[in-house]
Amino acid sequence: MSATKQLQLDFWTGFAEHMKAAESPVKTIKPSPQHWMSMGIGRTGFGLEAICASYSSEIQSYEQGEVRAELKIADTHAKAYFQLLHADRTAIEQAFGEPLNWYSQDDVKACRVFIAKTADIQDRDQWPALFEWLQLRLERLRAVFRERIKALDATDWQPETTAEEP
Repeated sequence: MSATKQLQLDFWTGFAEHMKAAESPVKTIKPSPQHWMSMGIGRTGFGLEAICASYSSEIQSYEQGEVRAELKIADTHAKAYFQLLHADRTAIEQAFGEPLNWYSQDDVKACRVFIAKTADIQDRDQWPALFEWLQLRLERLRAVFRERIKALDATDWQPETTAEEP
């Protein structure tokens, strides 16, 4: 196993132990040597993800890393669900307590709503604070989105269409 994969496995093992000790309602899966850990949120096609990356999405650079807590929407109707949730963005962010990043690209099936924090994953002394930060954000994402996503119906969204010129 590469040093990076071992670091990722160690990070997620520590995170899973932290979440179990905290008796978090967010249940982790078996740690793997990868940059993410997926967790359920109560509906197929949706999930919570924790990310530990050596790349910063904010500054788009490998000079700094980050941790992210996110809601991933990977259902067949991901774009519709994303738009329905995005329409309620103000209320969602108010309930969450912090601004969120809303990410949807036309050429990518999955959509994401996330919050990120700059972090040096190599610095193991930072891990307890990063585990706490991830725990709190994942729990808030779960609290804010769980019932909302259960109630979503893709047919409630109608994409905007532009009238064709004669």
